[in-house]
Amino acid sequence: MGNLVVLKKIDVETGEITSVASREAKWFKANMRGFGLLGKMDLKVIEARLLFKIMSSLKYNNLFFVNQTKWAEDLDCARESVNLGLKSLVDREIIVKQGKSRQSIEYKLNTIYAWCGYNKREN
Repeated sequence: MGNLVVLKKIDVETGEITSVASREAKWFKANMRGFGLLGKMDLKVIEARLLFKIMSSLKYNNLFFVNQTKWAEDLDCARESVNLGLKSLVDREIIVKQGKSRQSIEYKLNTIYAWCGYNKREN
């Protein structure tokens, strides 16, 4: 099994901070039908690049954390491009905003497209 990591989660409405133990992800399962739907979407280049970055950053239960400044550096683009691309992916319901902290925003990838979670055969 993957290594245990502790994730900090902040509830946007209440400000409550919770710690969740999770397994470090090493793989995810892609849904062929979901990828077919993505192929039919008229995604902008930044949206497609963000999707690849998201899939390489997934934690268990499809969660991922975004520091827009860091991601802009990683993708060699403007922070505003990352911001607008993420907003577009939220509007298209490809990702869902979960919460935020001082330095990062927590999102969840819609399970129609891929799943990063526990596999019982993963002993």
